[in-house]
Amino acid sequence: MIQSTGNPAIQKVDQYLNPAGSGDWARDMAAPKVMTYQGAIINTAILLGITVGTAGLLWSFATSGFWVPLAFGGFIVGLILALVILFKPTLSPFLAPVYAIAEGAFVAGISFMWITWFNPEQMAQKGGAMAQLNTTMITQAAGLTFAITAAMLGLYATRIIRATPMVVRMILVATVGVILFGLANFLLGAFLGKPLVIWDGGPLSIAISAGVVAVAAFNLIIDFKIVEDGVANKAPKWMEWYAGFALLVTIVWLYVSILRLLAMLRGGD
Repeated sequence: MIQSTGNPAIQKVDQYLNPAGSGDWARDMAAPKVMTYQGAIINTAILLGITVGTAGLLWSFATSGFWVPLAFGGFIVGLILALVILFKPTLSPFLAPVYAIAEGAFVAGISFMWITWFNPEQMAQKGGAMAQLNTTMITQAAGLTFAITAAMLGLYATRIIRATPMVVRMILVATVGVILFGLANFLLGAFLGKPLVIWDGGPLSIAISAGVVAVAAFNLIIDFKIVEDGVANKAPKWMEWYAGFALLVTIVWLYVSILRLLAMLRGGD
């Protein structure tokens, strides 16, 4: 059984990981299809592939001026699907790939936004001129995302960082704080024109961006715990998709946070 952590994602799937909490546990134990590390890795790779592939296919639309509907449309659709999966994890094998497509649209739009954030003249370029757009920052952000993910996995696997209830609670408090701050910053900026922080590349915006990257990175610990507990307790096979979904959520968040930090560091250069 998973120890109480307060994490809604973990609590929601606890009934499937706890032999005493599932009336169908005997049937699940008798069935050969149970969660494995290999299955979780493969499904995570599939979802990441769908996300990256979708982002690549839609990149030309982002650079043609459609980055706003891609970013916001992908975000809204992804949020709705994520909430459905969170409250009905058994649907993850069907909805997780659709969620990955929505995330691909979001990644395409938001990536274009951040690499042009301090270069508004690039935002207005059309046609062939846009082919000269510098996408180095996207490559750097992607590389750092997978490097940090690998590093956090190594720290978790070697037990240098343990997913104790206290550690998980600290991560969740920090995560909720980031979400509330982001929501308040958006609402104040949209309705009052006075956001808490202006993403201008100043010391404060850089410090906050770095803090968000750290919080996103530590959320990987919770995702690794979901995988480990699922395999240890012989969870149903569909949990591999749920684990892949959870990892995709965090990896995309980490990527976007790193991309924003790089944009802040670049400033007006």
